Amino acid sequence: MSVYGHRCLGLKGLATGCLGKMNWEFGEKDLWNQLLYLQSLFDVDRAGSKEVKVGGEGSTGEGLEKVKVLAEVNRERFGTVKDAIEMWLKKNGRQWVQMDSLFGFALETAV
Repeated sequence: MSVYGHRCLGLKGLATGCLGKMNWEFGEKDLWNQLLYLQSLFDVDRAGSKEVKVGGEGSTGEGLEKVKVLAEVNRERFGTVKDAIEMWLKKNGRQWVQMDSLFGFALETAV
């Protein structure tokens, strides 16, 4: 499927032999949010902080200690997954804001 269109590209990428229309099942914003969630899920340093909720309202400090220990034991594995997720986040364009499109009016009046 082409990045900009709804037609499939076919076997050789020439969009021949494909008469149907294609749609995204998972939007770009949904993918961005999913990657951010996974990044926070595999963050070992965050798991050791008090902001992590374990087991709901009736949870004790024992549950938090279990999470800390398990996160430390798996630090290397979690780091590998987190690095892969961060690589995809860096490639995604949603982290960049085009300031000239936001403040273009100020540039026009200054000239």
